[in-house]
Amino acid sequence: MRYEIIMLALVAVFAGCTDSAETLDGEALIVLEGATLVDGTGSAPIVDSVVVLRGDRIFRVGVVGQYSYPADAVVHDMSGNWMVPGFIDTHAHMPEPDEQEHVLRVLVAFGITSARAPAGIAEANVKLREALKRNEILGPQIQTAGRLIDAPDGPFTGWAAEVKMDEEIRAEVRRQADEGVDYVKLYKGIGPELAKAAIDEAHSLGLRVIGHLGNTTWSQASSFGIDGIVHSGIYATSWELGPESDWELIRLAFYDGKNAGDEVGFRVLREDVVADGPEATKWARELAEQRTPVEPNLVLLQAVIWGDDASIYKALEQEYAPASWRNGSWLYAFPHPYSAARTAEWASEARKTYPLFEQLAVLLYRSGAVLTVGTDMMNPWMTPGVAFHREMQLLVQAGLSPAEVLVAATRNGAIAMGIDDQVGTIDEGKVADLVVLRADPTADITNTRHIESVYLRGKKLDRNELPGSDRQP
Repeated sequence: MRYEIIMLALVAVFAGCTDSAETLDGEALIVLEGATLVDGTGSAPIVDSVVVLRGDRIFRVGVVGQYSYPADAVVHDMSGNWMVPGFIDTHAHMPEPDEQEHVLRVLVAFGITSARAPAGIAEANVKLREALKRNEILGPQIQTAGRLIDAPDGPFTGWAAEVKMDEEIRAEVRRQADEGVDYVKLYKGIGPELAKAAIDEAHSLGLRVIGHLGNTTWSQASSFGIDGIVHSGIYATSWELGPESDWELIRLAFYDGKNAGDEVGFRVLREDVVADGPEATKWARELAEQRTPVEPNLVLLQAVIWGDDASIYKALEQEYAPASWRNGSWLYAFPHPYSAARTAEWASEARKTYPLFEQLAVLLYRSGAVLTVGTDMMNPWMTPGVAFHREMQLLVQAGLSPAEVLVAATRNGAIAMGIDDQVGTIDEGKVADLVVLRADPTADITNTRHIESVYLRGKKLDRNELPGSDRQP
């Protein structure tokens, strides 16, 4: 009965009455009026929009003049600004506890209101996730995996969960489920049979699965129902687009965690693969049909391939990172730690091949695949917040429009995390995670850096309390 009374009162408010906010069960409305709204769906922007917040939710979305409000509704004039959904980083490993407060606040300062942490210490990350839910810590909502799952003798031997048999990988998935993780992460050494077993086991337990794949191709994992694929280029299985007779040769150029790489494989890949050719087109269409989320992570790829380029290093603005990352840490070593051992020939061939990786990312999006924006934060040079906005810029440079990249950075991220019923677009009933910009992001994607304000779960944040806010454009 109480619920019905509240709903009748809300209907009355938006039919034009000006009742006191007391009729709204004690929650005053916050009205954001006049911004140009980019809702995250890819639809045309809405000029002179109205977004009404009630508590931590979006209550109404419309245009100026469409609604009347209670007398004590709080109305904010947003004229001259643009409003977008909160950004979603689908690849942000969590830092050490003594660095978390700074890093999480920086992410929010850059408009990132949700994040996926692929692999980490389950107990610590689950504890952090719950603290964020309870608003005990200021930061994005997160989802987390536990230890990554790999075959024996991989690059993370001693930390990864190493498995060889079907029952071992199923047992590890069950163990991680008991730890309370949101999903599990499969690493490069896991082959198709074990990947399928892990995906089946995880899905039976209500867990999602993502993969940084190597021995299982993207096509195979997609057909098994994997819930996300991270990385592209030299960290992916692009070799599957060439003839099988060349697979091993191409793979020699790609990073395997141990060997520096043979540049000949890049030349073979460029000879074999055409981004708009029949093989690549079929591959992209199949991933799109399966609705498999894919995260290109061009920002890390570029950093590694151009690891000796001081301009790339400078563009990642390390001053936003905690001081502990900058003072002699490997996270800002120069040249990039992942490329320091590469030969000049390898770097030259990799740079010639980078445009192909860009083209494949665009092909996936245009084919209807769920392309997302992720940074792999906690890897070298991946400055919190900065790397996310640079990834958006790189996707535009690759050939996507700013409007398409905004969909990838919001709605598609929510789909990839399975929370698109809660966030990702500016819709009635969804969580009020919003970013207000001073310039048009659909005209120039770098305008996403011109942040006027951030609303996290309906609360406008005091930017003076967010590290780095005063240094943004």
